[in-house]
Amino acid sequence: MNVNAKTAKPAESASATPPAAAMPVPAFSIFFTVCLVVSLAMQVSAQSGAAGKAGASIGNAASGQVLYVYDEVNEQSEPYIAHFRAALDAAGIAYDEVAAADLVSGKAAVDPAGYDRLLVHGMVMAFNSKSPVRDWLKKKPDLSGKEVSLLVTANRWFLDNLYGQLTALFEKDGAVLVDAVSMATKKTDDAQERTAVAAQVARFAGR
Repeated sequence: MNVNAKTAKPAESASATPPAAAMPVPAFSIFFTVCLVVSLAMQVSAQSGAAGKAGASIGNAASGQVLYVYDEVNEQSEPYIAHFRAALDAAGIAYDEVAAADLVSGKAAVDPAGYDRLLVHGMVMAFNSKSPVRDWLKKKPDLSGKEVSLLVTANRWFLDNLYGQLTALFEKDGAVLVDAVSMATKKTDDAQERTAVAAQVARFAGR
């Protein structure tokens, strides 16, 4: 900070009162000023740090917030949920997450209108046609203009059917499918599933 200091003129006589600038400053006033300067500096530093952290957490997201949607929490979905969380964190993407089953039941109330992009994983579980994501989309959430990245995982008997249903429902609800991938899971192991999720998130982060 630049300080403009002026030199006081010499006193014209011994009885002249010295200028105010030349008068001694009480120690308390100096202490108060130093504390104020340090406090302001700490606030600026904290704000800069928070801004940097927020910027890093958003990563390459195009704008706004990201919503990660999965079917439900069970022993089949939990490994995928862990893979998605790890990949999103590694990509530096700030996100909220919700189970579609909770949206359908009313247990969770998340309005997708508050998000710009959605990352969705739909899967067939236990050799049946159950799909909470499909049930959620049939409730016609407002997805107008939302960019959606979709991963569908299932055994080969159900894969094409679920993939077709979900992509059609997303388009019907006004979403923009920017990435839609299906993967047969009969012979995949944990490492292959983790790799597939990481690739999906990497494309999502790069948009």
